[in-house]
Amino acid sequence: MISLLLLASVVAATPYNPYYHPSLPYAGYGQGMQARAGPNVDEATARYLINFGVFKMVTGTFVAQGASGVTGTVRFFQNPFIGDSQSRYTVEIKGMAAGSSYYISLSDASTTVLDAAAVSPHDITGQGLVHSGVAPNFQLFDRFTVKGTAKEVNIDGANSKKLLKNFYVQVWQGTTAATTFALASTAPLVPAAATSAKLI
Repeated sequence: MISLLLLASVVAATPYNPYYHPSLPYAGYGQGMQARAGPNVDEATARYLINFGVFKMVTGTFVAQGASGVTGTVRFFQNPFIGDSQSRYTVEIKGMAAGSSYYISLSDASTTVLDAAAVSPHDITGQGLVHSGVAPNFQLFDRFTVKGTAKEVNIDGANSKKLLKNFYVQVWQGTTAATTFALASTAPLVPAAATSAKLI
């Protein structure tokens, strides 16, 4: 019992250094321990440690257009557990007024809607519309998240899907005059809140 207490006290007294390695010089042997910078870890890789092989992800950051103040992030995921090589998305929208209708779409340009007559590799039905909804009344820290599945696009082009890297992701904000995706994304009623992000 006394041995266990002695061992516990020794372990508790030993300073912890996450960057120590036996091959590095240690203080007390004639060379002071040098301060070492922490590892350079990409945030996306650190957050999603399975982003390799058949587990894939692409991300983008929304930039506010005009004076909208709408920003956010977008992530698309692809893995063998999602049927038919489809991809799932998570979109976080920040700064959109509660009760506003919104439309999330893919396009070959940053601030204009996908042409209905677009040809490969940008030919997606519905002018690229992938999600629509209404901003919730309750938003934690002025943001909300939407999720869904994109059926015509994925990350690696498997099963003849369109490559996500060829698209921008846009968020269009409706108004009392622009109550449909067609009106919200075309002149002259294009709301200033349209935002976009290039997927990487």
